[in-house]
Amino acid sequence: MVTAVGPVESISPSEFHRITDVCYHGFVWGTRAALHHMRPRNRGIIIQVGSAMAYRSIPLQAAYCGAKQAIRGFTDALRCELLHDRRRGRRAEARPRRALAMTPARRATRARLAGALYVCS
Repeated sequence: MVTAVGPVESISPSEFHRITDVCYHGFVWGTRAALHHMRPRNRGIIIQVGSAMAYRSIPLQAAYCGAKQAIRGFTDALRCELLHDRRRGRRAEARPRRALAMTPARRATRARLAGALYVCS
């Protein structure tokens, strides 16, 4: 996992690129590699391990949450493509049991928010 904790204005473009490259493009390249082996066989399963941040964004984690939401969109589009092509390959998404699991990144964000009031809807 790669992330940067802080307000959007404090995160450099290079940090945004790095987070996107690791979190989002890593999924894309891994999925493409799996599809390369699945297509000739016309079968297989791709399991995408998701994140609660794809469903519920948190303050000071905009780059990470954006990458996780991009993965969700990518996975949905891939599912549509596989259905359209009538391929026997399937995809599954493993979702976290709790909407906001307490992770080290979330603990760091909470610590940084101490004393400040943020309202997210």
